[in-house]
Amino acid sequence: MSIHPPLLCLEIANAALGPGKRSGAETLFKCPHHDNGNSKLNINETKNCWSCFVCDKSGNAWSLAAHIADVSPDDKPAVAAWLKNHGLLNGDGNGNQGPRKVETRPTKSSADPAGPTDAHRRELEASGLSADAIRAAGFYSATADQVKEILGFSAGPGLAIPYRSLNGKGEFTRIKPNTPFLDRYGKPSKYLSPKGAGNRLYIPSLITQEQLRDHKTPLYITEGEKKALTRIIRESSSKSL
Repeated sequence: MSIHPPLLCLEIANAALGPGKRSGAETLFKCPHHDNGNSKLNINETKNCWSCFVCDKSGNAWSLAAHIADVSPDDKPAVAAWLKNHGLLNGDGNGNQGPRKVETRPTKSSADPAGPTDAHRRELEASGLSADAIRAAGFYSATADQVKEILGFSAGPGLAIPYRSLNGKGEFTRIKPNTPFLDRYGKPSKYLSPKGAGNRLYIPSLITQEQLRDHKTPLYITEGEKKALTRIIRESSSKSL
């Protein structure tokens, strides 16, 4: 079935300006209308809007295409032609920002994971995790669409790390993106959490409620989900957690 999705500012900027610099839900690009060596054209993917700090202009996806093409947003034929040339439009540009047609394809929901890819499995095994531990922890490889559904913003595909409560119910999922992007401080964001999730305690599924209730069992607190699981495997012959 064919549908008509709205134009996306980020897709337009990527098609015309190349990859930008990621910072959370925002991406910075170099505006084609000035050359000061800095990225000043800001795309907010969540709100699907843009602004240029130097040009002092902003707007929706249609106006962004007009801005990059250096034509008036009211000149629909010119904007539509520019979008067509960049593979972003089918039609004449009249109505609803002139979106292109795309084919819908069934995708797996994040609630129905298929397990990790071979690459992710090798990465987990290199961290000292066995196949049984990987399966028990529920790690799986998430597509870009699934990651966006989990996080609330786009970050590309990645390794999904489910967090579960003691009663076995899912609480939330962290993502280790395949390609980390830089945060606003220029540091790579190796692990991402859903918007507004805050800090969560990761309790490996290999730990039972009985073990946690046993006050005689040593309890180790470590940083990182894989490190926690690896510690449990190493201490499996004892009563340490």
